[in-house]
Amino acid sequence: MKLKFPLIGILACFLSVFSFAKSDAMSYYMVSPEKVEEYVKLDLLKDTVKAFEILDKYRAWFFESRVQMSETIQQELKEFPQFKKIVNNFIQATWILREDESIDKSGMMNYRVWLGDRGLDSLKWYIRNDLKNVNYSKSANKFLDDLQGIIFADTLLAHHYAMSLFAASVGVCNDSVVNRYIKDGDLRWSDDQIKELFEQRKVKLSDFLKDIEKEKKVKKGKKPESDIERVLRFRELYNGRICNDERWKFVSQGLETLYSRSLADLVALSMVKQNTFDEKTPINWKRKKCGCSHKDELNGEVFGIYPYWLANDTTKWIDFEGVTRMAYYGLRATDEGALEMPSGMLAKDYLNEEQNYEFVNEAHRHFVKMDWIVEKDDWNELKNPDALKGFFANLINEIDEILNKKISSSFERFLNMFSVYVNESDFRGDGVTLFFRNYPKTKEATLLFNTFYKQLQTKLSEKNPNVIVNLMMHRLDLSENEHEQLYDSFTFKDNGIYSFANFAKIAINSENKKFAKYSDRGKDLKNYLLVVVEEPVSRSKRLVVSQLNQQLNGVDRRNVLHSVVPVLWFDNKQWSQLREDAMYYNDTYYALGIAPYATDLQANDSCRVSGNLGMCFMQYFEVENGSSERQSAFSAFVCTHRWLFRLLNFIALAIAVGLIVSYFVSCRVSDFFNRHLGLLLCIVVLPFGFTMALLLSLDPSVAGFGLIGMSPILVLLAIIIAIILHQVYIQNDLPKRRNR
Repeated sequence: MKLKFPLIGILACFLSVFSFAKSDAMSYYMVSPEKVEEYVKLDLLKDTVKAFEILDKYRAWFFESRVQMSETIQQELKEFPQFKKIVNNFIQATWILREDESIDKSGMMNYRVWLGDRGLDSLKWYIRNDLKNVNYSKSANKFLDDLQGIIFADTLLAHHYAMSLFAASVGVCNDSVVNRYIKDGDLRWSDDQIKELFEQRKVKLSDFLKDIEKEKKVKKGKKPESDIERVLRFRELYNGRICNDERWKFVSQGLETLYSRSLADLVALSMVKQNTFDEKTPINWKRKKCGCSHKDELNGEVFGIYPYWLANDTTKWIDFEGVTRMAYYGLRATDEGALEMPSGMLAKDYLNEEQNYEFVNEAHRHFVKMDWIVEKDDWNELKNPDALKGFFANLINEIDEILNKKISSSFERFLNMFSVYVNESDFRGDGVTLFFRNYPKTKEATLLFNTFYKQLQTKLSEKNPNVIVNLMMHRLDLSENEHEQLYDSFTFKDNGIYSFANFAKIAINSENKKFAKYSDRGKDLKNYLLVVVEEPVSRSKRLVVSQLNQQLNGVDRRNVLHSVVPVLWFDNKQWSQLREDAMYYNDTYYALGIAPYATDLQANDSCRVSGNLGMCFMQYFEVENGSSERQSAFSAFVCTHRWLFRLLNFIALAIAVGLIVSYFVSCRVSDFFNRHLGLLLCIVVLPFGFTMALLLSLDPSVAGFGLIGMSPILVLLAIIIAIILHQVYIQNDLPKRRNR
């Protein structure tokens, strides 16, 4: 049976793409190899090569009847049942078949039938012509191959990634940014490939090409353009051109129409939903050793988003040196306000097991903050305001229970309690990111969300003043919808929570900031707006700033701009594009997010194909004078085991203070050390000085204190020097002035 991929309209196509967006459990999406293989089977023309070789053997082969010819040839073509019907019909009905009747010597009538050159060529033509009705395209198959291996968190990301891939394949608006993407993946289609795709898909382009034809009237007697000629001319108009935002907006509308009519249905049918989550397999971030986060050398926050489906992947590891915050994507809010793991198990039950939250401690050991992303996309059961209020009230308690539980070891908490310099976070989370897709845009729902946001910030800050509450949104949700029309020109469209202005109101100008005094880097704490950009070629990076400028100005614009975190959904292919994007975000936003953040264990420690994402950010998201070098093995050991060295430092300080006090209160101790001043100097100054020097240079929490951190050792050294000078003065019996 032949499989068909029918062409559908733009709206129906988009609905098919988004039709599997909701489910009871969290899901991710990817192009299925089985689906692609199923599509490859439509390429029946490849079978004609061998089939035609078989047919050639029967050129001028004599048969006693048409029935015998049909049965014999069909038996020979038994491996190709798709040709059975066409061969039988041709032999039984064609007049091109050669026939001959004769009488032999015995007077018997002989009847012969055979295929001549003309008849054989005709049969081959009918076979090829029949197969052309199957909607298979080699270009489309290559398109699916380029999409394989990429996992998407939702269908919106998958759709727009495919759209951008289509733009790169056609070669439209391939300016300096897109051109690098094309070179990396060798994606550009030739004219023949474009013809092959659109001829097979039977695309009608008259709708979106009308604007181009408005100013070009067809002269009388001129042959009208075919659909394929229009496609090629459309590409020619924008091939190799630098497209500004306005031109790209126009071109993208045409590309969207082309994509929806030629590939979107195929992508939707090839995309499968996965929701696998093994509750018995804890996250392991210890597969490979590395140093602490290069916070002081990175030019702002770098979010590494770790999706739950990587937990079972034993070939990946996390390079903490290239990020400042890790965000776990894998918590889902139910309609009752409870938090669940992707499988449906309650998060608080799952996280009661120490092995299931040990990865949070591992991030803290590498001086990386740990956030949790809470996702919800279905609000149908919460349309009632009272139901929505109850949902938010329960969710506040759930998030507080997940984040504000102390999970560090008793040893670490003891040292944090008595540490002279720093009190590091020992909670299960340092922040929460709300990813509320499809949230209602009514004024009442927006007010309820804003109230919930402030209450959540207040609740979390009561126990942990350094906690932050972030929002996560798709860029398209923050932009104006070009397809909506305003009937009242004096009415502004209410975008609900999906606006930069609303974020400025609840996250920037919030009285909750009194809880967030200073961060570890000495800067005011701030909440972040994570904006998921939808294109792998990152044209969106310019549109985010443009849309922000349209909605805000003045102080609000500056504050929100410095709180925006563009999130790239990396396909692990376009490495040169990633380098350029990292430098752009370094200069523009001072923040960057990457998802999924993980590196193959066997990958090269570089920022190129099959490389390390952490190294990319150390090299291209660094401050102006950054070293871009990894920590040495010794430095990494001291940093990740800094609590041990803090204990040694505390013991050395206690011994030093104890000896000095004993020196002044005990005559026996003072007499002993007066005779061994060098020993006193060594015991009091050297151990504490050595451990203090290690902490000030390699402990990221202590290193920021600079000269202030040296004050204890300077005080001890001054006391010892004073003791030594006093003893020298006494023992040398220096002349003294007489008293009158």
